[in-house]
Amino acid sequence: MLNGKEQKSSAISRPKAYSYVRFSSAVQEQGDSVRRQKKIAESIAKENNLDLQATFRDFGISAFRGKNAKHGSLAEFVDHVHNGNIKKGSWLIIESLDRFSRDKLVASTRRITELLELGIVIATKDKVYTSESADSFETMILIMAELMRAHSESSHKSQRVSEANSAKRSALVKGEGMVIPTPPWWIKREGKEYIVIEERARVIRRIVHLVGKGYSLRKAGISVQQEFPDLERQFGSEQVRNLFQSKMVLGIPRWKSEHKEFTDGDDLLVYPAIITEEKWIKAKLASEKLTNLTDNRKKRSEVEEHLFKSKTLCSCGSTLSKMSPSPAGYLKIKCSGHSRGKPCDSKVKSISLFPIEIIFCSVISSFSCFYSNSSEKRKLEEEAIVSAKMEAAKVTERLETIETRRSRATDMLLDSDDSELIPTLKKRVKELDVEANELKRIIADINSRVYEMIESVSMQVSGTGFDTLIGEITQKKTRQIVHENLQKYIDRIVFNSEKTAAKIHLNIPSVSPINVTWDKVDGIPTYKMFRYSAEACMDGEQWFTKGNATYEQISQYRNFMVSLRA
Repeated sequence: MLNGKEQKSSAISRPKAYSYVRFSSAVQEQGDSVRRQKKIAESIAKENNLDLQATFRDFGISAFRGKNAKHGSLAEFVDHVHNGNIKKGSWLIIESLDRFSRDKLVASTRRITELLELGIVIATKDKVYTSESADSFETMILIMAELMRAHSESSHKSQRVSEANSAKRSALVKGEGMVIPTPPWWIKREGKEYIVIEERARVIRRIVHLVGKGYSLRKAGISVQQEFPDLERQFGSEQVRNLFQSKMVLGIPRWKSEHKEFTDGDDLLVYPAIITEEKWIKAKLASEKLTNLTDNRKKRSEVEEHLFKSKTLCSCGSTLSKMSPSPAGYLKIKCSGHSRGKPCDSKVKSISLFPIEIIFCSVISSFSCFYSNSSEKRKLEEEAIVSAKMEAAKVTERLETIETRRSRATDMLLDSDDSELIPTLKKRVKELDVEANELKRIIADINSRVYEMIESVSMQVSGTGFDTLIGEITQKKTRQIVHENLQKYIDRIVFNSEKTAAKIHLNIPSVSPINVTWDKVDGIPTYKMFRYSAEACMDGEQWFTKGNATYEQISQYRNFMVSLRA
């Protein structure tokens, strides 16, 4: 999704922006919705001097129950933000907040504020929202009012559709007429008869056939797009999945009641069936089996993924992603930008994962021991944490006083009929609001500082931590724990152009990047043994370590990774 056309940066780097386009029904695709939303995004980007990167699209996906935020492109955008692929300070441009969510108020507000807290600026055609502006009482009221309006509209519409479907179904059951839901894409109505559109039915049959043969939902959709290039309809995973969530291909309408389909006993054959029930059930079971298998693979891949996933960067700035293993079990990480066709100035595009993880884990283990032994440093940091917490408590107490005064002044303003007093009260409420927002900012800064200091002290881990990394990265039960710890404490690892050195940036303000270098030792028949050295500086105190990634370690590591995929 992030492979959109990159624009050249100006001399001064502009904030990156990403647009989000969504509509919930296929009818809207034929209208002006997409063009209008894209035009708004381009206009906002130009007005605010933004570098518009890519568009995240959710076509035919409703936001009423948060499907777009759970499974759609919006969920993908949020994942990119959490993974650091989309940086803090980037913009998300949407036509209006109801494109973002029509879910219940609590869920919608939580998703909006989550992105704001992560440093994403949300811009609509009417307003720009930031984490700072969202601290304003008035702004939050506006956000919640807009989200509540969007949910209310969708809720009333859903209720009307549900009641209409119930009435139509009852009419059919009683034989009171052929009042039925809109027919599916491959069926057309002529008078009181329903006719199969054969060229479209052929596409649906092909999808069901491919899924029955074991194709994934996504692969089946891509295959029919290639086989039928003139097809006017897109088939993504969600559209293919819908074919197995109802029995419309068997001629049975998708009646809904309280957002659930009726049981098989209530099935009424209305449309012509375009496929046999036997083939449909076979494909449905195959898709469910594949879904379960995919879920298991995802759980397993969390352990198989390289320990520094999303943290390793090429010299060109792109992420180094894990490649598919070779038949012999070798694993490499490669510049993702180069794979997507982006310019990469690195001389070496990929590097073997086995020795790199061993070297980096050895270095971090050694540094952890050094850092833990700095007792004076730890004592000072713990004292600073206590002091900062006391400072935050005092400011919080002051904030509570200000908010109490603001509440009283607001009540007086609402109750007052004195035309001379009202301007004074308005001015006072505004002054207190400004002071309250400033105190909130101070508290946030203090809490952020405390968090950084706590993270710094927490580096001194025992047990399943940094002092036992090498033994635990080849243990299935502990590898995931190590992975989570490393993801938490490491900001990024930047490789040089030759992939013979890297800088490990830790989330510890007082520590300089750890400079790591390595080289191969000749004479080992199957694997190369690697020498490495590393150095860093902490508050003026120098640290240095060196060692070897031995043949035995690399061999054991390779065998372990191969066994995970067996």
